[in-house]
Amino acid sequence: MDAPGIEQQISTIVEDLSKEFSTTHSREQVQSIIDRWRQDIEPSAKIQDFIAVLVRRFAREEIVAGLKPARVAV
Repeated sequence: MDAPGIEQQISTIVEDLSKEFSTTHSREQVQSIIDRWRQDIEPSAKIQDFIAVLVRRFAREEIVAGLKPARVAV
């Protein structure tokens, strides 16, 4: 069962991260990352109120990690 307002919280996360990473990721890419994390987290979440917080954290970390240049061993 969804926590109260989860859909609105997820929509806000999509908006926020889409704006923050607008130069590197389309809204659709951000939505896809968020959807994937939600599908991972939601089924096993014991406290539904934390789903949106965790989705935001992990989605943002994934986006940021993808932006870092790879290190080249010399």
